[in-house]
Amino acid sequence: MDFLLAALKEGIRVDGRAPTEPRDVSFSFPHERGHAEVKMGNTRVLACISAEILAPYPDRPNEGILSFTTDFSPMASPAFEPGRSSERGIEISRVVERGIRETRAINMESLCILAGEKVWSVRCDLHVLDDGGNLMDCLSLAAMAAFLHFRKPQLSVAGDRLIVYPASLKDPVPLTIHHVPIAVTFGLFTASNLAVLDPTTEEEAHMDGALTVTINSRGVICAIQKAGGAPITQPQILALTGQAAQRAKQLVAILTDALKATGGPAAEGEPEWTHEAGLPSVPAMPAAFASGPPAAHMPALHTRPILAAPAPALSPPAAANPSPSPAAAASPAGAKEAEGRSSPPPTPSPTPSPTGAQKKKRGPPTSLRERAAGQK
Repeated sequence: MDFLLAALKEGIRVDGRAPTEPRDVSFSFPHERGHAEVKMGNTRVLACISAEILAPYPDRPNEGILSFTTDFSPMASPAFEPGRSSERGIEISRVVERGIRETRAINMESLCILAGEKVWSVRCDLHVLDDGGNLMDCLSLAAMAAFLHFRKPQLSVAGDRLIVYPASLKDPVPLTIHHVPIAVTFGLFTASNLAVLDPTTEEEAHMDGALTVTINSRGVICAIQKAGGAPITQPQILALTGQAAQRAKQLVAILTDALKATGGPAAEGEPEWTHEAGLPSVPAMPAAFASGPPAAHMPALHTRPILAAPAPALSPPAAANPSPSPAAAASPAGAKEAEGRSSPPPTPSPTPSPTGAQKKKRGPPTSLRERAAGQK
């Protein structure tokens, strides 16, 4: 302990790093989609993403389900007991989950299939393989790498049936991720008034406190966790936050290169993650749109005026029995007009049927029987 603290006072760490120098980070995707293994120095963790279709929570019918589990195996460190979670393990699990869930890094509404009936339930299983210090940063990074690498199958709804297509018929689709939160931890030493980046197991055993800043590559602070009793001032927090933002950009750049290096048919359609924003890159804007608003360069549609026939003037509906004005009633024409309005229109008389005399009035008899009848 005395050797470690004396070395820190001189700005030297036991493993030869500077106080603000992190360890090397490497990514590997050894298994199927959604499995990511991250190695940070001697720390090694594995994240596995799985998804199934379940009913949503009653208070969130339009959102999917996101759950986290963390396995601290005794093979990773003698400090972990089988079947029992320590205070340190519970703290690490909560910080990792809060940094991803509470910051809405994953679009939960995109996991909804049928509102109030069927949603995707995404589960993240984190396994600690080797504990070499700073598990919080390594687990957070592995979880985001697994989420970015994961693909869920396509599906369709046909009536009351839900059809899930295998990968041989339709390519799986990635999750909708808004940003990539990265956890950056500093070990605080009160005696030397020093904060070291990415502490090891030996440094964690002797440090007076820790400050974990969850921040994305755009510099937006997602969460801050302060552990231990080491005092820290506001200028120190601001300085450590700036270092965390730079470290987050570096980690996102390394993660982007690792995702691109997966290659093969399974990696087709991989989103282009920018190092600055941590979001899928947008195609460059054409030069014609760069000088002015897009509306000024778009072709005008329907520039010819549409000519329409003028609508006839609408007169107010006439009353059933309008009463003539006194001036109109006094004149003869007005009296006739008023009389014509008051009297009902004449009904057409039916055509009279021919009478008996008209029926007998015919031409000269032609047959003998008719002639004999006419002589009588």
